[in-house]
Amino acid sequence: MNKKRPLKNLTLEDLRAISTRAVAKTIEHAGGIQPTFLCYGRDRIVNLNAAQLPDAEVQDRFASTLRLICLAEDAFAAVLVLELWASPVCSTTGIRPSLAPDRQELVMVRIELPGNQGEVIIFQKIRDGNGKARLGNFISQPIKNYQDRFSNLLPATRPNASERIRANDLAQQNMQFMKVTTC
Repeated sequence: MNKKRPLKNLTLEDLRAISTRAVAKTIEHAGGIQPTFLCYGRDRIVNLNAAQLPDAEVQDRFASTLRLICLAEDAFAAVLVLELWASPVCSTTGIRPSLAPDRQELVMVRIELPGNQGEVIIFQKIRDGNGKARLGNFISQPIKNYQDRFSNLLPATRPNASERIRANDLAQQNMQFMKVTTC
């Protein structure tokens, strides 16, 4: 008999397998993926999807909102999925990587566990002759070696009830541009 593990007992390997399967399926069916965040909280999973993150200000606001949600939910794990584009030409021409004709499409899966544990996995997104996408090769590194605006989403210490309520109120104010579902 296959019993479900309680959420709080999920390991890095479990989260990696769950996330990779879900991302691969979405890429194969939809060709892309919206910025997606899964917060594994004490009582539930919160799933957020942002339509787009066009500039640094919106990206910073999204990151701040994710931290507030993790605090409000007393999270023990966080998974962030983003599409990325890279192009060697962009550093010399100023063209946005997403618009460069030679761009490389990538998908980042960032898994964070308490104590700055976890990993960042970056997949190549490969398209066949008909434009159908799938995940290709990947690189992986420990999260502690990968610092960016989405670092340290989980609270350093477990929040008390009043901190959770305040964080929830602030997160609700910030979530006007996101689709939120809970499980």
